[in-house]
Amino acid sequence: MSRFPWSSPRRPIYDFQHAVERLAAAAEAARTLPFPFVLVGRAENFLHGRPDLDDTIRRLQAFEAVGANALYAPGLTRPQDIRIVCTAVSKPVNVVMGLKTVSLSVADLAALGVRRISLGSALSRAALGAFLRAARDARVAAIKKRFSYKISPREAWRSTEGKLETLHS
Repeated sequence: MSRFPWSSPRRPIYDFQHAVERLAAAAEAARTLPFPFVLVGRAENFLHGRPDLDDTIRRLQAFEAVGANALYAPGLTRPQDIRIVCTAVSKPVNVVMGLKTVSLSVADLAALGVRRISLGSALSRAALGAFLRAARDARVAAIKKRFSYKISPREAWRSTEGKLETLHS
């Protein structure tokens, strides 16, 4: 679970102390759970027009100190900033892959010190892109009277059999 450090669109970032207190309360609650739970402390400065790396690091370090299991500063796109954040904390740092503005491989991210990678909305954006391309193709094909699916539903099912489980390995 991520603890979001923002309050409203008008004032998107909580004051430092309030953000830390919120994460500390979440960490205390998480420790009482009867199952494993990963609490992610998020410093969203870069997402909300506040590209202050020093403040981002200060927040992540404070979140780490009060019990976050992993740390995340969404919106970091420059490799040097990612490396600086990773070296400033000891907990795993998460970086999202699949952003249009960042093209770093898993190996690139690992070399920078990243220990957690998420996809964010990348899969839904990829699916939406495929849907929109198919809709455009269908429209054009309907005009030309030549539309057909590239593979049958049975072939689509067979192409995923046994493969979805490997995503969790």
